[in-house]
Formats: sequence, C-alpha cells, structure tokens
Amino acid sequence: MPRFLSALPLALTLAALSAPAVAGPTISTQGPGDGGAPAAGAGAGFVLDCRINGRLERFAIVGNALVDRPGSVIQLDTGVFSVLTDQGNVLLTEDSAQITGGPDAGKWDCVRGSATPAPTGDPGTAPIADPGALAALQQRLDAAQNAIAAAEARRNAALEEIDVLQAELAASLHMEQTEQAARLRAEAILEERGADLAEARERIQAGDLERADLEAALAEAEAANAALSAELAAAQAEEDMTESEMDRDGAPGAEDMSEEATDAGSEAGQGAAMMFDADAALAMLEAAEISDIARAALVAAVEQARDNPDMAAEVMARLQNAMGQ
Repeated sequence: MPRFLSALPLALTLAALSAPAVAGPTISTQGPGDGGAPAAGAGAGFVLDCRINGRLERFAIVGNALVDRPGSVIQLDTGVFSVLTDQGNVLLTEDSAQITGGPDAGKWDCVRGSATPAPTGDPGTAPIADPGALAALQQRLDAAQNAIAAAEARRNAALEEIDVLQAELAASLHMEQTEQAARLRAEAILEERGADLAEARERIQAGDLERADLEAALAEAEAANAALSAELAAAQAEEDMTESEMDRDGAPGAEDMSEEATDAGSEAGQGAAMMFDADAALAMLEAAEISDIARAALVAAVEQARDNPDMAAEVMARLQNAMGQ
C-alpha cells in the first residue's frame, strides 16, 4: 500500500508535465500594417517561437519551405501547418507545436515571432520576447523537476520500507512455523509421557494387587503354620500324657509282679484287642473335629494297632482322650 501511495503523486506529476501545461509566454505581436510580423500564410512568412524541452526553437515558414532547416511544409488551414523534418512530423498552430516521434515528442507551447529568423543552435543567444514569462516558465520547470525528484525519493523510500516489511513478514512466518513445529513436538512428547505414566500406574496397581495377594497368602501360611505348631504341641503333650499314665499304671517293678498279675494283664490285653475295630476307629477319626496333625498321628497309631493287637488298649485310650470322652 505505501508503494501505491508514493507512486500516485509521481504519476500525477508526470501527467502534468506531459500535458500542455508548459504554458508559453504571452507575447504581443504586431500586425502587418504596423511593421510587425506578417499574418499567417502571407508572403513574408510564418514565424513561431516554441519552448521545447527547455530550449527555444523557431519555426520560420516562407511559402512551402522552412527557413534555416531542412523539411517540407504543407499548409492545412489558416495558421495551421504540417511540417515534415528529419526528427519527425510537427503540427504547427498559432500557439503550439505538436511533435510526433523523436526525443521531443509531445505538445509544446509557442508564440508568434517576428519575421526575422532566430538562431536555433544555442537557446542562450536566441531572442526572448518576454524574459519574465520565460523565467516563470523556468521556475515552473525547476519546481516540477524537484517534485519529480522528491516523488522518486519517496518511492524509493517506500520500496525500501516494503522490502523491510517483507523481510520481517518472512521472518515472522518462519518463526511461527518453527514455534508450531516445536509445539507439535512438545504435544507428541506429552502424549508419549502420558502413555508411559498410565502404563506405570497400571504396573503399580498390578504390583499392589500381587503384593496384597502375597501378603494374604503369607498371613494364611503363617496362620496355618501356627495352627500346625499348636496341634503338634497338643499332640505331643497328649502323647506325653499317655506315656506318663502308662508309666504310672506299670509303676511296680517286674521283680514284684506275680504270675497272676501277669496272666490277668495278658487276659485284659486280649480282651481289649478283641473289642478294638480299626475300621470303626478310622471312621471316627475321619468325622472327628480335631486338627489334621492329631488326626494323622492317630490314624498312624490305629494302623499300627491293626497289625499289633497289643497296642489296641493304648490306641483306644488315645482315641478316647482325642474325642474328649
């Protein structure tokens, strides 16, 4: 946008300079009757002084020829001539020269001049009808050139500013793209870490459950161990008690025992053996509410008594004690 705003005054200035705004001086001329220049198309000739590109040019026409320069002339109307020169075609009127082609192409302001041809080589030696008007024209030309230079400077500054802004925009876009890529990477890392964290939490929960199961199993094993220890201790105490009772029952020495007592004991053992039923004892043990250790010890004793009837009385006594009878 600054570039277009800066170029607008320049375009307006150039249009103003190329238009017929380069006004020529208003020079009073004398007619043929008071010794001045002849009328257009008169035999004395047609003289026109023009300011072209800052220099004074004179077109003097006598008949169908130019004076002091090559070219052919065609009179189109009163005071209107078409001049063909080596620089291009020139259309002359009472107050202008329209040049087609060449470096002087354009429309230039002119004034009628005297019949005496003016030199065309050096504008400084050419006669100037109105020095004040020419000075004003020069001032206007200088002002226009200064305006053009200022417009070009503004245009160049605007172009430089546009370049700077475009560079800043490109840097901003690059930075934005870099930040977006970094943000996407950070989001991906966060997602990965979130997944890892969720997996770690699941592992921790699974470990907690497994540890709880192990602790429960350990507690159960410890309870079972304690129960077994208690049952073993009870069985051992029961066995010790049974052995103590048996020792008390057989306290008299062998040397003091009479033959009748021996026979009576033998008969009692035989009676107990006849009353002992190993299968019934095992069925009782299976249904009894005793510990597994005590049950296992009594089952072993019953099996021994099955093979050794002499142990029947002892096993029956142990069974009675275990059953609480």
